[in-house]
Amino acid sequence: KDSIDLFRSTYSKYFEWQMDQATTAKQTLLVRTPCGKLRRLPADNTYGNSMNHPVQGGAAECMLHSLVYLEKALRTEGLEARLSNTVHDELLVEAPQHEANHVKKLVEECMTEGFLSLFPNGTTRGLVDAHVGKNWADAKP
Repeated sequence: KDSIDLFRSTYSKYFEWQMDQATTAKQTLLVRTPCGKLRRLPADNTYGNSMNHPVQGGAAECMLHSLVYLEKALRTEGLEARLSNTVHDELLVEAPQHEANHVKKLVEECMTEGFLSLFPNGTTRGLVDAHVGKNWADAKP
């Protein structure tokens, strides 16, 4: 209880948003992502879903926007690099060694742009952490 109380007092605006979400969901049995995707909720399980769906859905929408920006940047610059996989909040881009650092910078920029396209006033410090390696395991810190 003490940890929950501390969290709620530290992040009071977030807690206020959570309570607004819960109230609206209980009344409407609907919840929406930042881009507007609606989800119907069961009447007996609105509380957690009303907060989780917008957060998880918003994260997915940020990633989708980031993918569009990255694909466009790679094509526009005529790079050989290609997106090969996405796993939750990670992108795996295969690129020739001579493009690797430039592509890393593009990934960071496009992922940040994807986030800001949904949350224009969001904080981006430490938001994206990109790495270069010979394979996915080597690129992970």
